[in-house]
This record gives sequence, C-alpha cells and structure tokens, in this order.
Amino acid sequence: MFGLHWGSGESQAKPVEKKPVWTGWKNFKVLNKETECEDVIRFNLVPEDGAMPDFKAGQSIGIRTDDYAPRAFTLCGTPADGCYRLVVKRFTGETGKLAQHLCQNVRVGDTLEVSEPVGAFTLVEGETPLVMIAEGIGITAIVSLLSEIATREPLRRVHVVYATKNGSNFPLREELKRLMTELPNAGLAVFYSEPHHDERAGRDFDVHGKLDISLLRAVCLEHDADFYLCGSEKSMEEVRKALHALKNVPESRIHEQIYVAKR
Repeated sequence: MFGLHWGSGESQAKPVEKKPVWTGWKNFKVLNKETECEDVIRFNLVPEDGAMPDFKAGQSIGIRTDDYAPRAFTLCGTPADGCYRLVVKRFTGETGKLAQHLCQNVRVGDTLEVSEPVGAFTLVEGETPLVMIAEGIGITAIVSLLSEIATREPLRRVHVVYATKNGSNFPLREELKRLMTELPNAGLAVFYSEPHHDERAGRDFDVHGKLDISLLRAVCLEHDADFYLCGSEKSMEEVRKALHALKNVPESRIHEQIYVAKR
C-alpha cells in the first residue's frame, strides 16, 4: 500500500463526546464502507467505547491486525464528522497487503485496532496564501485541510493543484468541488494524464498531461505562500525542485506528506 512516513457518504454516527488523544491502540468499529472511485474504498470508523478522540486536519492514524504490520492512513475529514474517515487505495500483488485486506475482507461492523492520530501535516496559523499540490490518493489530506479552512478561515487565499489519471481515478471529487464553492478566494487546477475519450479539457479537467509546475508559474509565485505537497516521493521531489527553480521557497514554508509503497 502507500504507507505514510510517520513524522461521498457522510457518517451516520450520532455526535459523541470528544476526548483527548489517547496513547497506544484503541478498538474502532467500521460504520460505513463504500466504493469511492476505481480501486479506492472509503471507510468511516467510530470508537467502540463511544468516546471520539480529537485530531487535527491532515493527521494520520495507524491500523493494525493480527496478520499485518501497522500501516498509516490519512484522515480525510475533520473532527466535526463524528468519525474517522479514510479512503484506502486497493492494490494487487505483493504491494499494500494491509490495504488489500481492508478493501477486500473487512466488513461493516468489524473491529479494527487504531492508533492515536499523529503527524505535522497540519494548517499553519495566519493569513498567508496556501498552495496545495497533490497527486493520486494524496488528495485525501488536502481535502481534510480544505474542510478545516472552509470552517475556520473561508476567506483565505488557496490554490489547489491536483494530478490524477482521469475522472475514474479521482477520489473525493464531489467533496473537493463542494469545498471550492465554499471558498470564494480559492482556485483549482486539475491535470489528467490519461483522460477518457469523453472527458474534455476545460470542462472535466484543466490540463491534459502529467503535473507540470512550470504551467502554474503565477500560482507558485504567490507572495509569502505556504506550500503543501502530498503524493509519491518521486513526484513530490520533482515538485520541490520545480518550486526552487521558480522561486527560492524557504524550507520552513514547504509542508510535505509523502506516500511510499510498502508490502
């Protein structure tokens, strides 16, 4: 699966008391399980004891089972959801064994062991513009951050750049579109590398091709922007190099969450 470096159906769960983050592992029930898009499954998890632990948008949790080593998964919502929302990419072969197990074998009502939320891929306080660049399943963390912005800072300037294969491989697409309508100072640019024959640039996506930062010079030169990068190690390294080539972005303004392929 794509495991993280450690440092749309709405939930039908009733509001529950939020408790401080715990340490160790806690049992969660699978409340919902639905297909999000091609090879991506969405899960809603709620704690068995009814005490919903708090978390910050952009953080991740670990999941473990008796047969698989722990792996990290990004939370794609906010505490206001009343549950932990995950979207998990389904793999085949020897990659992503735990993700395969979750997607193929776990059912609504099953119990999973979940770790406390961790990670520093969280929003910077302030009024600086934000540039968020993601590929593939990396959009999950970006949607989480946008949800928090829509609630707390809806007038903040935000540029979102997303690259994927086509509309069938676009997790959380409708939620992303809705969030953009709630952020009047936000813009979205979508790259499709292999659009379907009936998908049209300017209507279904913006650019035919792989992610190319050179086409987004105006966005990436935004004065005093903080940059959030979320995707594979190779792609995000290319983005980082492009940012340095276009603008000498201080490392303190680059926030990164990398997905690495694990068994």
